[in-house]
Amino acid sequence: MMESRTVACVVLVPLACTLCLSVLFHRELASRVPHDFSNSSAWVHFAHDVSSTMQATNTLTRIALLLSLHTMHIFLCLPMLHITKVLYGYWLGILLGWCLCCGYELVLFRLYLQIIRKVAYGPIFTYTQEARATGTLFRENIFFAISSLPLQASAALVQFGDVSITEFMAANAIVTAVMSMKNVLCGSLLASSPTARQLLMLAILLSVSTILPTISTVYVSSQTLLVALREHSGHEAGREAGEREKDEQEACGDAEDTDKRDGLEPSHSP
Repeated sequence: MMESRTVACVVLVPLACTLCLSVLFHRELASRVPHDFSNSSAWVHFAHDVSSTMQATNTLTRIALLLSLHTMHIFLCLPMLHITKVLYGYWLGILLGWCLCCGYELVLFRLYLQIIRKVAYGPIFTYTQEARATGTLFRENIFFAISSLPLQASAALVQFGDVSITEFMAANAIVTAVMSMKNVLCGSLLASSPTARQLLMLAILLSVSTILPTISTVYVSSQTLLVALREHSGHEAGREAGEREKDEQEACGDAEDTDKRDGLEPSHSP
């Protein structure tokens, strides 16, 4: 019971926070954040607005702002991480923006994994063990990394399952490098007055890339739900078998008591 409450706090609370903050930010900032990557002037205005509002007018203050926002995205479930990654590329360029974005995100992941306490939990541990036995554990780690789940939920594979820190970090390093490059590249192109063809390619790239996290989230949710249902069914079957055995023992005991009262020897089954 204690393990179930721990899993609920670690996994469900961050998911709820992410959902609530996403709704809140959408209501408050939807009109200020550009949604059309084909409109480079809107992004220029947005970046300038962020710089003036946060007083990030030079490279050092912009880096400090980006790292602060990135920390809140990872640890506090602040939504719109992709917008922050676009600003990495817009303000710092492709190389510096991508290296800083990827490196800092992986450092945050490693810090979180360092402070959690591993506690094996039935459904998650079974899920990861089955994946390891079938040789699909790395693939499952990749799907978790691509999904829209917050770090606290995806890291449950390490905290409650049979996944090592090295295995988790390897999968997330690949996904972070690829997905971050997409956003940083977008920011860098938007800052360099892109052509119409570049904007079209940008829009196609972002449209395709936004589908992957959704598909991965649906896949991960379905797989973990199936394992949880199987685990629950197994517990129920074991409980029912235990109750039947207890009833049989009680019936046998009643029969022996009846034999003794009648002056007969207790009957024992062979």
